[in-house]
Amino acid sequence: MDAVRDAGVAEEHIYVDKRTGANMDRAGLRALLGFARPGDRINVPPWTGWAGTCARP
Repeated sequence: MDAVRDAGVAEEHIYVDKRTGANMDRAGLRALLGFARPGDRINVPPWTGWAGTCARP
């Protein structure tokens, strides 16, 4: 998380979930998807385990 903050990401734009990625009904994910707009870039750190399952452009 320090690396994300050090990269200049504002605290209000960091979304975190403590539940498994198998459950898509997560507060952090809902908040992120509610904030994101078409054309936005969502960076998922590789250590999350979710990065490998994300759709790639």
